[in-house]
Amino acid sequence: MTVATDIPREARAFLDAVAVGEDNDPRDYDELVGSTKARPRKFDASTPSLPNCFNFPNCPGWGNSHAAGRYQFEPDTVRWVGKTFSPAIPDFRDPAWQDRMGWFLAQHDYRAHTGYQLLPMLRANRISGIAAVLKPSWASLDESTFRPRYVAALAPIPDGGVTAPVATIPEARDMQAALTAAGLYSGQLDGLWGPVSQRALAAYYARRGGGT
Repeated sequence: MTVATDIPREARAFLDAVAVGEDNDPRDYDELVGSTKARPRKFDASTPSLPNCFNFPNCPGWGNSHAAGRYQFEPDTVRWVGKTFSPAIPDFRDPAWQDRMGWFLAQHDYRAHTGYQLLPMLRANRISGIAAVLKPSWASLDESTFRPRYVAALAPIPDGGVTAPVATIPEARDMQAALTAAGLYSGQLDGLWGPVSQRALAAYYARRGGGT
C-alpha cells in the first residue's frame, strides 16, 4: 500500500492502482525494470546513484528502459519531477518520495491533456477515461481494469487519512479553485494542504470577499 500519508486518500488509491500494473510486486519500492518473480531485479543501499537524479539507482537497464521503483520512473522523469519540489530535496530511495513524485506526475499529465484537475475527478467518482488519458505516462493502465483496481484500493483507506491540519481544511472545491487561480497544481510544492497551498487559499478568499 502507498506509504505517503501527506497526500489525499484518493491519490493513495490511485497510486496503488497504478502500482498493480507497473510493479512485479506492488508492495516493493526497490524494483528495477525487467524484474520477475522468478528473477527479481532490485536496488538497495549499496547501489550507486545517478548524478543529479535525486538518489535514483545507477543500474544496468533492460532493453531501452532504465526504469526503477514502484511506479517505474525513468531517470529523466525523476530529474524533472524532483525539481518541482524545490526547495525540498526528494530522495528516490524514500518510498514516500516515490509516492509524492508519482502523484505530482499524474496530476500534471492529466491537467496537461484535459485541462482538468485529477483529484476532483477521483472524488466525484468520474473514473472513466482517466486510464486512457494517463496511459502515455504508465503503459500498464487500462480502462477495463483501472476502475476495479482503484475502487479496491480506496476501500480500506480511511476518510481523512492525510496528515494535515484538518481543522482548517476547507472544501476541496475551494482549494482546487484557489490553486488554479494561483497557477498551481494540487500537491505541486508542499502537499494539498501545506503552507504554499494555504497561502493560495487565503489569497483566493481575499479576492472573493473573505470568509469560507
